[in-house]
Amino acid sequence: MDNKSVKARFEPEEDGKCRGQMLMVCPVCNRKIREQALERYYEGNSENTVELCSDCREDFERDNDVALEYDTLNKPLYGKLLAFASTAAAAIDAQNQGLNERTAPMVAYALGGDAWQSGGGIWLIVKRTADKRVVTISPEVVNEYADEQAFEENRPKSTLVMG
Repeated sequence: MDNKSVKARFEPEEDGKCRGQMLMVCPVCNRKIREQALERYYEGNSENTVELCSDCREDFERDNDVALEYDTLNKPLYGKLLAFASTAAAAIDAQNQGLNERTAPMVAYALGGDAWQSGGGIWLIVKRTADKRVVTISPEVVNEYADEQAFEENRPKSTLVMG
């Protein structure tokens, strides 16, 4: 997202059921939608673009008492749409920082570990080593446990507080 555009991101589809139909994530509401359902609005004679789903467009129209009848918008209307989309996208970006349901499995895969939700929406990476140690990684702390039993009893051998 630059300061003149808000664009959807590509979401790889895991099940492969809809080959040839890219799955996108609306930057305003964070819902997955098919690329064909993504709406694009342009600012006048520029490449500035706002992409969003029809539900978010309807919310914008209702909130601003306007109807987006064309995909090319005049500068004042585009500015309102950009502000609407940018505010929502920034909130989603802030929410997505750190480990969560979406990021934890990717980080775990990269580290050869497992994503684990410890409760209360807190996600950890759990890495079991060849010598039976268990290492947990969260945005706040990294703990090393001597073995599985120490992990289950929450007795870390060493701790590194992040930040």
